[in-house]
Amino acid sequence: MKVIKTLLIGVGAGLASGLLGIGGAIIMVPGMVYILGLSQHMANATSLAVVIPSAVVSAAVYQSFGQLDTTLAALFAAGGMAGAYLGAATAKSAAGTPAAYFQRIDLCPGSKDVVFVMILLAILTGVVTGVLSGLLGIGGGAILVVSAVFLMDLNQHMAQAAAIVAMVPTALVGVWRHHRNGLIHYRVALVLAAGALVGSVSGAYIANLLPEAILRKVFSIFFVIISIQLFWSARKVRQKG
Repeated sequence: MKVIKTLLIGVGAGLASGLLGIGGAIIMVPGMVYILGLSQHMANATSLAVVIPSAVVSAAVYQSFGQLDTTLAALFAAGGMAGAYLGAATAKSAAGTPAAYFQRIDLCPGSKDVVFVMILLAILTGVVTGVLSGLLGIGGGAILVVSAVFLMDLNQHMAQAAAIVAMVPTALVGVWRHHRNGLIHYRVALVLAAGALVGSVSGAYIANLLPEAILRKVFSIFFVIISIQLFWSARKVRQKG
């Protein structure tokens, strides 16, 4: 029975990951703590280990639909790994550089200052995501997606694809640290990952079949619901206290 519950948690987390471009920890961590009985620290660490295979298969699906831009993903990942190489900000407009990428998507044609601000914004967003990933066991996809959509004016599908890819190296760094501290429950992680792989592929396909406007609404509604749930949970805790 516990295995089935763990699988279902994994499927739900994977579905959310592929559909919304997030890590899925927002589902996995509460599931492991309140249903499986893991400690908060172990749940955080274990969820980060599951993010990696889930993100890889989701990214493959987005790539098959032509939605993956490796340049944006690399910028996010550089910051997320806390080893961001800021030399890209000084690159000229040669093809294939980050500067050329942002100029191609017309964030602000002809303005080098804005191009470099966007590069810096992408890297700094990755840094913030990396810190939260290490502390809370989250992939940080939601932060990356919101930044790409609302601050960089990218389409929802491209933002989610880049966020998913960027989560992989960020999660690897966190997993290595948690492994050294003995916080990852690998048996639970394996079962969660099995469910997450199924959910991720399904979610990613659904996301790429949806029009951008609908996908953006689904993304927004999901986090409104999560925010309300967190608010009520916090309120109950205060009342008990």
